[in-house]
Amino acid sequence: MKQSFSYGLYWILYYLLKYRRRVVGSNLKKAFPLYSSKEIKKIEKGFYKYLARLIVETFILGTLSADQLLKKVEILNYELLESYLSKGTSCFILTAHFQNWEYAGTALGVKSNDRVAAVFKPLKNKWFNQWIVKTRTQFGSILVSMHDVKKILSLKDKQVAIYMVADQTPSNTISSHWVNFLNQKTAFFHGAEKMAKKMNIPVLYAHVDGSQTGDYSLRFELITDEPQNTSNGWITEKYAAIVEAKIKENPFYWLWSHKRWKLTPDE
Repeated sequence: MKQSFSYGLYWILYYLLKYRRRVVGSNLKKAFPLYSSKEIKKIEKGFYKYLARLIVETFILGTLSADQLLKKVEILNYELLESYLSKGTSCFILTAHFQNWEYAGTALGVKSNDRVAAVFKPLKNKWFNQWIVKTRTQFGSILVSMHDVKKILSLKDKQVAIYMVADQTPSNTISSHWVNFLNQKTAFFHGAEKMAKKMNIPVLYAHVDGSQTGDYSLRFELITDEPQNTSNGWITEKYAAIVEAKIKENPFYWLWSHKRWKLTPDE
């Protein structure tokens, strides 16, 4: 049933509405300048099939029980995260708009017994914003606006995983750190790194991939457990390098429909 809905939605998005196809095509050509038109088109269609599945799964998420969700998301090395939380400190968990980050973050909340604080950017669409808030908090996780820095900093000793999707485009160049990413200068949020250094808590990356036993797998990779000993920009650049490698390995599963390169270094 899910597969049928997904394919129907793919056809509507790609062929009927042509939803952001110009943006997607432009992003892909910038990211992969050496690819042929045929290769770009293959990735483009693969992305829209993924996007359709992602939309369907987002609505299904609100109907799942905790047990059903954990069957869909296999958490491979939770002990790495727990080894830090058990010491009485919180951790930053950075991830990207890759595969189904919503399933992964919500499943992590279940696995950790509600010890997840999801940092989010409030959406302009009030209905969709309410839906996102409902699904992300349905198993006890808390939401914190990315603009509420004071609240995020107060979580230092709360033994929570501060879950943040950190590859969105910053609103301005002031809050940006520039990184060579997918063949072009790209602005990244610098806030996660700044807060991690101020709090001096570990920073992990959450890999979300396909799974043989469920729909997805979640695996943690340590970026650093000594953020104050890293040079300025190192954490952000390390994060960007991980995301870039994942995109190059499986380019279908990143959110190409975002206007990711609307900021330029000259602005």
